[in-house]
Amino acid sequence: MPTVNIPKSAHSALQKLIHFSEPEFKALLDALARATPSLDRDKFWSHVAKYAPQIEPTVIKSLLDEVFQMDAAMSRMGMDINEFAESLAEAVKLSKSEKFRFKEKDGKILKARLVKIFGGRKGFNITMKAAGVIADQDRIFIHGRVLTDARPVFNEAGDSVDALVIVHTLRIHYEQDSDHKDFYVALDTSDIQVLRDVLDRADAKAQCLRKLVNTTPVPYLDPEE
Repeated sequence: MPTVNIPKSAHSALQKLIHFSEPEFKALLDALARATPSLDRDKFWSHVAKYAPQIEPTVIKSLLDEVFQMDAAMSRMGMDINEFAESLAEAVKLSKSEKFRFKEKDGKILKARLVKIFGGRKGFNITMKAAGVIADQDRIFIHGRVLTDARPVFNEAGDSVDALVIVHTLRIHYEQDSDHKDFYVALDTSDIQVLRDVLDRADAKAQCLRKLVNTTPVPYLDPEE
């Protein structure tokens, strides 16, 4: 069975999960099931926190951040939840963290609770799968920026400026194979309009599809909500 590595940043969240009282853990499970699915994981944890007011929101956020990372690791390793939880529990027992020390019994508690978290929590599972569908691409857009400047056109001798032109540089920041990269492309003013028209058309098509989806019982996950 492959070994699961536990980053030190995850120790605190895992310890919280292990030390939840039974009522607290049940409240977390109920909240995961009731929370509104979302493409935005930050919004999702806030939905969960709303249904589990007895747990500190910061605890829920840190825990779900780690659980989402676990889901990604589990997928990369080709393991089912029982295999992954068992491997993680074994790694917890072998942990040598000076700040967070795990006891022998903690591994069993962690395994049982992880299996319950991943098993049948509708809102949580939809959020994980939806994010996976969006992210299952070679390149994932992170953000963009347009830099605009005026550039001189010099005369033949290069001692005076005959004209100025406006040049835009579109910077696309994206993720590929877990690395963050940048792509740059030059645009003139007419290109900006072409790009605007393309985006407006994409938005119009999305609005059309939303209306179609709203006629079906299948919920639409709006990234803005």
